[in-house]
Amino acid sequence: MFFRIVWKHLWHSKASLWASFLGLMGAFVLISLQLGFLKAGKDNVTGLYRLFDFDLALISKNYLSFQRSGEIDAYRAIVLEHDQKIERFMRLNADGIDLKQGQQKGSCLLLGLDPQSNPFLDEQMNHQLAALEGSRKLLIDSASINFLGKLKQGDLLNYLHHEIEVGGHFNLGLGLIAPAFAITTDRNYAQLLQRDQRHFHVGLIRLHESDSPQHAKALLSAQLPEDVEILTRAELLERETTYFLEVKPIGIIFRFGAFVAFSAGLVMLHQMISRQLSLNLSDFALLKALGHSPQNIYGIGFCESLLAMTAGFSSSVFICAFIFSQIQALTSFPTAWNTQLLVEVYGLGLMMVFFTTCSSLKRVHQLDPAQLFR
Repeated sequence: MFFRIVWKHLWHSKASLWASFLGLMGAFVLISLQLGFLKAGKDNVTGLYRLFDFDLALISKNYLSFQRSGEIDAYRAIVLEHDQKIERFMRLNADGIDLKQGQQKGSCLLLGLDPQSNPFLDEQMNHQLAALEGSRKLLIDSASINFLGKLKQGDLLNYLHHEIEVGGHFNLGLGLIAPAFAITTDRNYAQLLQRDQRHFHVGLIRLHESDSPQHAKALLSAQLPEDVEILTRAELLERETTYFLEVKPIGIIFRFGAFVAFSAGLVMLHQMISRQLSLNLSDFALLKALGHSPQNIYGIGFCESLLAMTAGFSSSVFICAFIFSQIQALTSFPTAWNTQLLVEVYGLGLMMVFFTTCSSLKRVHQLDPAQLFR
């Protein structure tokens, strides 16, 4: 009987039900896209650091993000390179350059690394980097460079009066950091950009396996002056994410968009349930007169909200899956459904149901069975 009443109420006004269903589906699509982009953005802005094999990072006190890292005096590195707790110290340098091929040109973030430091978790990338030593070559991120078209190994690029050869490819995609990304040796980097090798931007520290990052961080920090600081791998990734979410406009826009979509869905669900209750007040009054408990009566309204919300959410999953797959195929931006995103979006849907049910069922609570005889 309980579910028959719920079904009867939902289908009492089919036009209203379909309008609400489409509105909820649209709201869930917007919520899912905004949260999906936000999660993909977090992965994107930390993607570069996740390439590297390190336990601690040395950064300037002026460090805001990888793109705004400040410079560190090489003397700081010399102090750390001779510490017995450290297996390997790697210096990172990065700056923007304008690459050109024929009539096509565009901006690219160039990263300079020691080719013998084996900085990457991926051994193939370590071999590719080592192969660049002694040559004027670059490794090109094929997922991000598109302004020059499809670049093949051996193609020649121009930067100012320098001619640079494409020495290999890797697949990363850092669209929120830079439109294009390339890696070369630290010597090439210094020569191309006329940079002083006495400075670098970020230092990555690999510890011996027996050493604890937190313990090593405390000991190394005590040896260094106040113009630099040591972070663990997790802390560095968290700082990058926080800067993206709290400071950069794009993170704020994604979160605000999710809030607006949630508000729209909440209003849509509230209007639907309020209309259903208005059309079926006599049924609730009759149930009260027959002695049904308030829990049963409120449960009807809750189930109506839950079914409507779940129907809108389920439909949005398929639509967003298609949109995510197309975005990833066209841009390499890491958008996709995963368990965490599904739980977060459905959890927001349950919040809609809770708020809607609590606000709409006040009329049922105040309902007098005598209304049946008016």
